Amino acid sequence: MNAIKRSIVTIPLLGPLAQSVYRFLYRLTVYKFREAVPGTYDPPSRWIASLLADRELDVVQIGSNDGATNDPIASLIEVNNRWRVIFVEPVPYLFESLKRNKGNQNRFRFENVALNNGTAQTFYSVQVTAKDHIPNLPPWYNQLGSFNRSNITRQLNGILEPFIQECKIAGITLTELLERNQVKALELLHLDTEGYDWKILSNLNLARYKPSVILFEHKLLSRTEMRDSTNFLRPWYNLYRLGIDTLCVRKDIVTIDNTQSLKGTLVG
Repeated sequence: MNAIKRSIVTIPLLGPLAQSVYRFLYRLTVYKFREAVPGTYDPPSRWIASLLADRELDVVQIGSNDGATNDPIASLIEVNNRWRVIFVEPVPYLFESLKRNKGNQNRFRFENVALNNGTAQTFYSVQVTAKDHIPNLPPWYNQLGSFNRSNITRQLNGILEPFIQECKIAGITLTELLERNQVKALELLHLDTEGYDWKILSNLNLARYKPSVILFEHKLLSRTEMRDSTNFLRPWYNLYRLGIDTLCVRKDIVTIDNTQSLKGTLVG
C-alpha cells in the first residue's frame, strides 16, 4: 500500500483516474485533523489573554513554524507590543517564513536551532513541495518537523513519507537558549515540538525559571511521558487539558478560583 501511495504522488504520468482515486481516498483520511478534538474548552489564546495580557514580559516559543499557521498565541504576540519574544524554529525554510511574517521588531529574537542536549542532530521535516503533489493537505502539514521520523509517517495514513527530508540541525539546551538571550524572568513558555515537548520540559530549571504560564502539546506524548510531565509540573502548577494542548498556570500567581470563567479540564 505504501508503495502504491508513493507511486501515485511521485509519478504524475499515472493518469488522471489514478490521481482522482488517490484524492478520494485521501479525503477519507484527512479528517483526522488535529483540530478535530472532542470536548468543550476555551482556546489557549483566551486563557493566556485573561492571565497575561497588557503586561511587560518575556515569552519563549519553541517550534514557532512560520509564526502564523495554527499558532495559538500569534494574535496575542501581535497586539501585546510589550511582550519580548524569542522564536525558535529549526526548519530553514519555515524559519525564513517566520522572520518575514513577524518583521524586524526590536522586541523579537529569532533562533534557527533545535532544543536538545546541545549536540547537532538529524531533524526530519516535510518538504514544502508536498503541497504541489497533494493540494488538499491540511495547513499544518509543514508543522510536523521532529527528531523522530515516525512522528511524520504516522500522520495522515503515511502519505507524507515520500516528502520527508532530513538535515543536521545545530542543537542547544534550553538553559543555553535562555542564557544567551539574557532571559531573566520567563513568564510564558510555549512548546509545540511534535512529540519532543516532554524532553524539553524536563530540562527546564524550575529553581531558576518558573514561568507563570506554560503551554505544551501533549498529543504525541506517550503515556509515560504524559505522566512524567504531569508529575514534574503539578507541584507548582494547575494543569488544564485544552484539546491537544496542556496549559499550566502557576499556583502562586493564579488560583483555580480565578479561572472559573474559563473552560478546560483540570488535571487532578
